[in-house]
Amino acid sequence: MGNREERALLAQVKAFIEQHGTSRFEDMSGADGHRTINRAGFYREDGEGRREHLVLPHVFRQDVYAGFDPKTAIRVLRAHGWLIPGNDGKSTQKPRLPGIGPTRIYVLGGAMWEAGE
Repeated sequence: MGNREERALLAQVKAFIEQHGTSRFEDMSGADGHRTINRAGFYREDGEGRREHLVLPHVFRQDVYAGFDPKTAIRVLRAHGWLIPGNDGKSTQKPRLPGIGPTRIYVLGGAMWEAGE
């Protein structure tokens, strides 16, 4: 994947979170009382107070990196520190989600907001 394609992928991922951050992502703690329609996933704070977005797998594939090769997209997101792998080394984590239970999801971390992409 060329540099231009990497930048396009990173821009697309960031744009998805910016566009849907408050409408399609539900607070993991349930503290906001916000009803989420067409849920893309959940959000939580990391240890440094930055927001992490936990994206459901089908949304990640169909919306977040749509149009890009899946393996390449995941590799690029991990290389840039945007995708936080699980403790088992997989690209997904398996937290207990409210109303769903333990589920494999993709976690996009706060590094995307610090990046100049």
